[in-house]
Amino acid sequence: MVDDSASLTIYPHTTLTRLHEPGHKPTRKQILLVQLELVANSSSVDSVFGNHGHVFLTLSPAEYADLHGAPFQIPEQPPMDPAPPPGGNASPTAAQLAEALRLHTNAWKAYKLMRATERNLRNQLLAAADTSTGNDYATSALVTTCAASKTC
Repeated sequence: MVDDSASLTIYPHTTLTRLHEPGHKPTRKQILLVQLELVANSSSVDSVFGNHGHVFLTLSPAEYADLHGAPFQIPEQPPMDPAPPPGGNASPTAAQLAEALRLHTNAWKAYKLMRATERNLRNQLLAAADTSTGNDYATSALVTTCAASKTC
């Protein structure tokens, strides 16, 4: 069974390095450091969707394919109701119904964990950008980092 309590996850980097100092543009080095911290945090959360935790949330499809031989497809939201048991049996047994419900429940928990991890990483990234001054540096840093990490 999958635990969907991503908010209880202790990340290796509980606070990300600042993307830039107030009023200054971020450097390439700062952006790369924050991206590495996001990758470490995402990979620390177990996942049933792929290898290395939720690292697929912070790598581009090409980067993921380089590591794993194939691009990763972000899972779609599971249906609201469990799928009927396989076999087309008009009268499924109690065990078949219980298994279909178990699979459906686990699919939802895994999906919710993925979305919660994505949200937590995005919030960490927003906190790393100085948005208090209202300047464009924070926005451009966030957009650049989001584009690189796929967390927004």
